Amino acid sequence: AARLKQKDDKTKTPVDHLAQRLNTQYPQDVGVLCAYVLNYLTLKPGQCIYLAANEPHAYLAGECVECMATSDNVVRAGLTPKLRDTAILCDMLTYNAGAPVVLDGESVDTNTTRYVPPFDEFMLEIVT
Repeated sequence: AARLKQKDDKTKTPVDHLAQRLNTQYPQDVGVLCAYVLNYLTLKPGQCIYLAANEPHAYLAGECVECMATSDNVVRAGLTPKLRDTAILCDMLTYNAGAPVVLDGESVDTNTTRYVPPFDEFMLEIVT
């Protein structure tokens, strides 16, 4: 974090700026390093992503709706003062690489947009 702080702002990547912001919010938290190993993206209004079970993710800012299949399994990796169970986290992760698929939704009619992820547990409709 100290080395990043010394770096010229013009040469910092968006992920560098994110890591610096996270380190300000969560000083000395190992989760700050996740900025460099997870996909960092900004969704536009009306967009969504879907993630399979056991995929690490973090919601950083803005408004969102998170839909999950029924589960009591929340395992924290960092960026929180709450309990982190590293052994369980490392055991459950899928370690799949790749960018998430961004869904823009399908127009059902003039008032409804439907988001259908590629699994059966749920779908989301926005009705205006």
